[in-house]
Amino acid sequence: MGCSTKGYFKIPKDTQLEVYERPVVPDQNGLVVTKPFFWTAAGIPPGGGVKYRLLKNNKVLKQGRLRAKFRRFNLLATIRPNILAYGT
Repeated sequence: MGCSTKGYFKIPKDTQLEVYERPVVPDQNGLVVTKPFFWTAAGIPPGGGVKYRLLKNNKVLKQGRLRAKFRRFNLLATIRPNILAYGT
């Protein structure tokens, strides 16, 4: 069973986007699919959320945090994976 996290971004031309300290490249529709984040990325900014940086020529143009939505399914999968695998 694989996991991923996705979001849609509009970024200026000739810039690079980092999400949770990972370089990402949006597709033609702006979709970014990446590996899941750790618990430290949970929550709502300013204290919580997923860190992002917008770079141009290795200089930070903008940085901040994105809101992370938590799904109860993820917690269930973490606590009791056998329920999902065997339906018990």
